[in-house]
Amino acid sequence: VGTGEEWVDGPTGMNPGGFAYNMIRLKDVAPGSLYEISLEFDVPSKIYADEEFHIRMTPQCKNDPRLFSSRIVVAETGAAEKAAREKRPEYYKIPGRSVNNFVIETPSGQSSDIFLLPIPTPPFELEDVRPFVSGYSITWPYKYKIKKLAELPTGASKQTPIILQNDEMLSLSPVEGNGFTYDCFNAQ
Repeated sequence: VGTGEEWVDGPTGMNPGGFAYNMIRLKDVAPGSLYEISLEFDVPSKIYADEEFHIRMTPQCKNDPRLFSSRIVVAETGAAEKAAREKRPEYYKIPGRSVNNFVIETPSGQSSDIFLLPIPTPPFELEDVRPFVSGYSITWPYKYKIKKLAELPTGASKQTPIILQNDEMLSLSPVEGNGFTYDCFNAQ
């Protein structure tokens, strides 16, 4: 049934970051179900604040969508346990530090599992330099809210899923500016 109106902290000790992520899974959701999903990351002003190499983040970059690549995946119930999927999942991109009231509808004609994947995207330049790789990977606490809806709220609209065919992949889009690391971590 989700969390209703309540915000819930991400699982203790399992903050996503670096090259890893975790997921929240809603199992065996009825066909044609509506869900409203919200996700918010807690982004610090300083990264590695308690270490000798603390890095100050430019305040406007805390909300920069380039720092986050979260997703919602809706797959046929049990597809995660199968070696071969009969049907490709539906995907939703939910970029940004804070995403509120993102409404999805599960496919009709099948029960589904919904996976919320909170994925921050720390700058790879930091992740590739020792000693950062050795136990200092950036992790990001988050909270989420998932509400099962009986009907679409007035003024709200359902998001359109991305449905890929066969071996099709999502295309990359160009990034404005000098690149996230330069724009947000360059010494001022």
